[in-house]
Amino acid sequence: MEKRELFAIMVDKICAISIHEQVTFCIQSVDANLTLSEDFVGLYETPNTERKTLFGAVKDILARLDLNIENLLGQCYDGASISGKFKGLQEFVADMQPKAIYVHCAAHSLNFAV
Repeated sequence: MEKRELFAIMVDKICAISIHEQVTFCIQSVDANLTLSEDFVGLYETPNTERKTLFGAVKDILARLDLNIENLLGQCYDGASISGKFKGLQEFVADMQPKAIYVHCAAHSLNFAV
């Protein structure tokens, strides 16, 4: 993954056959030519999908990728528990970086429409 200064994150829970909670993590960025890049960072096993746990995972992943949360401009989650404005991951991220605008995951919007 090419390091870019400004970026957005996409985080989603996975319902799998295993009894373990899993979270997917992607980074979106734009280069100097305004070419969009979306990189799948990985699947992460977490003990639960509560906001504090997910926020800890987000901070850990950003640190491992040497990405500064000050350069985070967007956050994208599903419409369920992790996106909650007052009790979800969105709130924790917005407290640390108010410029990180929340956008509802378009793929989940399509699921709701169908």
